[in-house]
Amino acid sequence: MHLSEKHKIAIGTAMRRAHKEGRAWNIGKSRWNNKPSAAEKMFMRFLKNNNFKERQDYYREFPFSIYSADFYFPKLALVIEIDGVQHERFEEYKRRDERKEKVIRDFDIEILRIKWQAVCRDSKKQFESILAILNKRENREMSIKAFSDKQLTILNLMTEREKLKKEENERKLKLKLEQKERLRLERAKDLSTIAFKLGVITKLCRKWQVSHTEVRRYIRKYFKEYDIELKRSSLK
Repeated sequence: MHLSEKHKIAIGTAMRRAHKEGRAWNIGKSRWNNKPSAAEKMFMRFLKNNNFKERQDYYREFPFSIYSADFYFPKLALVIEIDGVQHERFEEYKRRDERKEKVIRDFDIEILRIKWQAVCRDSKKQFESILAILNKRENREMSIKAFSDKQLTILNLMTEREKLKKEENERKLKLKLEQKERLRLERAKDLSTIAFKLGVITKLCRKWQVSHTEVRRYIRKYFKEYDIELKRSSLK
């Protein structure tokens, strides 16, 4: 099978992440690309419609040791797993599910398993029963004292992870804005020094490595910003 360069980069990125999180052994045996199944997409839409926000009320593919949970609700101390038919048909999946459940329950977290076929066959009934369970758990007393030491440990790890991710996103945004401003100044300098005559658009296309349309659009924006009269004949 031939893979494009983009596909190869995506696979490499996923594998490096799996190694970093200690899940590398699971590659080829689980859905390590983190893409939701059809049933999980339906469930995510259902959660959104009932005001459950991702990365706030729940986390998808949340790591527990070398395993990952389909949906983890930290404030409710609950994991929801949506299982395909392979979880019933193959012994390997059954044994892995048992090991995963043991790891998750060691954090004093309950697990609710739902069959993928049941969700697709009667999603309304399944989701309504899940919503009843979520509301029941949400209405109980869940003060900070209600969490065990193990639950507090994982909640603290989540907080730290979110903080690091926010800092990384802010750093990337700052670099992107700096790069955009630097590019704007460079192009403005080119336009202030270049002679507008036949062939100037092609010349700028090659220098900026953009299309003719984008060059014309930028020139109009530049002249409008600096209130300079622009002759249409210049944009040839």
